[in-house]
Amino acid sequence: MKGIIQIRVLCILFLFFVNFNLFAQEDSISKPFSYSKVIKFDSTFAKNEIFNSAEIWISKYFNSSLFVVEVKDKEAGLLSGGGNFKFIPKGLASTCYQGIVEFHISIFVKEGRLKLELTNFFHDADNSINSNVDCELGLIMMDENYRGAKTYWGTTKSLDQKNWADIHEKIKMLIAEINKTLIEEVNNKTKLNSDW
Repeated sequence: MKGIIQIRVLCILFLFFVNFNLFAQEDSISKPFSYSKVIKFDSTFAKNEIFNSAEIWISKYFNSSLFVVEVKDKEAGLLSGGGNFKFIPKGLASTCYQGIVEFHISIFVKEGRLKLELTNFFHDADNSINSNVDCELGLIMMDENYRGAKTYWGTTKSLDQKNWADIHEKIKMLIAEINKTLIEEVNNKTKLNSDW
């Protein structure tokens, strides 16, 4: 009798951990695509210098139609706003996916470092290209596989997947370029200010 109870308890615990593990995996892939990185500079770089450099970088990197500043608080060390990039899909069959990918960017500044966050990537298809087909992929998730709840009238799941993967690749390229150009701008401006 005692052995049967122990086996039942072990089975229940096993099932609990299996279910918990499955929910944890599902939860991690169902999160919106985001990026966060702390970038450290020379400890002599003042908070105001880094903030000013980041502000200059925003004005250079994003022209006014690509970025809207939502928060600019030098004292708190926060720059934030909405940006976007044009998405031009590969292949003639994917033309209805052409549009923009919007995102939110935040730069938090402290002495000698900054934190860069990119969140809320959203694909918005240009409906003027093909108004009778739903090609908008919506909020971009971390999952490499498209799991949107669309009924397929004119597009196919394989086209959605192809363009989803293409958007993921373009976001990764954007992140690499933003990292590189932001670091260069801060390093160049703060070194110029200290080398007079």
